[in-house]
Amino acid sequence: MASRSFMMGNYQFPVCARCTGAYLGELIAVVSLMFGIRLPLTVAGGLALVMLGDWSVQRLGILASTNTRRFTTGLVGGFGLIQLAFWSFMFCKLRLIP
Repeated sequence: MASRSFMMGNYQFPVCARCTGAYLGELIAVVSLMFGIRLPLTVAGGLALVMLGDWSVQRLGILASTNTRRFTTGLVGGFGLIQLAFWSFMFCKLRLIP
């Protein structure tokens, strides 16, 4: 939807503002993991829930979302999702696979 994505001049981003933020958050999380920055599991889960919460509030029609809020919650949520993926990988590597 054009109303839910960013524009640069006449160019419309191919994904929505939330996905743009999520992609950027995921990239930042990968780089942070490479530098040894690891969030506690509960914090990572909480960050991911921020994005889910914003989506839910918008989807249920409780509160209209803005592109700025979509981008911000996507950024935070994407960062949290990659941190959760890291913890999932570590769980499998350390506890389930001999």
